[in-house]
Amino acid sequence: MTNVQIAFDAARLPAYELEARVGEPATPDGQTEVRLRGDGSFVATQRGGEEPLAAKQGVEARYQLEREQVERILRSATQFDWTDRFPPRPGIPDEPIVHWALRTPEGHTVRTRMWLRDVERGTLTGEVLSQLRQVLERASDGRMYL
Repeated sequence: MTNVQIAFDAARLPAYELEARVGEPATPDGQTEVRLRGDGSFVATQRGGEEPLAAKQGVEARYQLEREQVERILRSATQFDWTDRFPPRPGIPDEPIVHWALRTPEGHTVRTRMWLRDVERGTLTGEVLSQLRQVLERASDGRMYL
């Protein structure tokens, strides 16, 4: 399968939406989901973890990004390999999986998933994850992580 990339159109920036989910609600660290819309709205949700599941259901952090940062993140995300070819290597024990989804201005949603270590080591994926982590740090006053 070839690398599937999405054409980026800055004029249609508000129509894009990027989602990243890391972890699973039933694990000790739980699951963090972040959504970045092309209009700059950023919403993070924490679910599960060591606290009782009900205590973390729907814990949210919100933030508003500047257009320049949103465009940089989304432009990079459109260049990910969206083939959804999950790497065949075994994961490190308890290594989280990152689930990515990108909605395009045409209304299509592409998805892929990767081991967290591979995301962190990837040029584009690592850059996007790092930026999302920085925004989440500001949005949650350090109470949530991705």
